[in-house]
Amino acid sequence: MATTTSSVPSSSRRAEFLVYLGTFLLALGILFWVLRLWRADLRVPFAYEEDCLPILTWTKTMLDHGWWLTNPNLGAPGRLEMYDYPTNCNLHFLVLKALCLFTTDPAVASAANLYLSCAGPMFPFFGLGLCLYFASQGAGKVLGPVLASSLRLGVVAVGTLLLAWQGAPLWSLFALVGLSLAAYGGATAAAVYITDWGQRAPPPI
Repeated sequence: MATTTSSVPSSSRRAEFLVYLGTFLLALGILFWVLRLWRADLRVPFAYEEDCLPILTWTKTMLDHGWWLTNPNLGAPGRLEMYDYPTNCNLHFLVLKALCLFTTDPAVASAANLYLSCAGPMFPFFGLGLCLYFASQGAGKVLGPVLASSLRLGVVAVGTLLLAWQGAPLWSLFALVGLSLAAYGGATAAAVYITDWGQRAPPPI
């Protein structure tokens, strides 16, 4: 019986690694420049407006009092109570509670919480894109997934420049990240769907 083995050439693997490394560094550079991170102080919130204010309040309440529903330091002469606030995101606050285990700074935890709220729901699309990319790599047809990854970079790059020009709040940048992840997963799935995979070769004898 004869057996055949196929493997991706090392030069191709190096090229793919350099493409992904370049994509990562370019996105990181754009983010660093747009947010002016060389002047940032992570102990200070990026924004004091709109939804940032209640989220920062909840985060500080959780750090000081264990959970977000009551805060005796606010709401004089009684206390702040959020029992009637229309939300059902206890799982979301459980994630925030986990973040608070790694930092006691409410601004840092609030920024991480805001990111997970805006971009976190789109993580499954990113996982879908990665799974389909590796499956396509095994079949030797990665053009579609690579183009989908380039689309994700384009969405982030163009969207970040537009939002920065408009002076958009921080949550909109995080939402843009979520949008790019959804675009990546959707585009990768579409590319895999329309790819002509041909007939499967019979096993060697």
